Amino acid sequence: MRLSRRGRAFYDRLPYFYITGGDPILHPDFWKLLGLMKQHSVPFTILGNPFHLTDEVCRRLKEYGCEKYQLSIDGLRETHDWFRKPGSFDITLEKSAASIGRASAPW
Repeated sequence: MRLSRRGRAFYDRLPYFYITGGDPILHPDFWKLLGLMKQHSVPFTILGNPFHLTDEVCRRLKEYGCEKYQLSIDGLRETHDWFRKPGSFDITLEKSAASIGRASAPW
């Protein structure tokens, strides 16, 4: 986080991070990284998929300061499921309305 302090001193602002990579939640150091970002008040957004979003995960994301969780819709159901995987269109809609909504997240 030394870079963040230098960047803040130079630009008079904190950096903003976009965490991505397929499903960043699955990385073994994911929650450790979010802990560091929270400790240093670094804002972030996650670009991921819906498959591991549960009520508990959404609650924790909010606690760590996640400002947004971006999910992709690649067209209507047929196009999206062809591009991603069968059934993912419905899962994406369900998770965005259910788990994220119940966490009362600001995204």
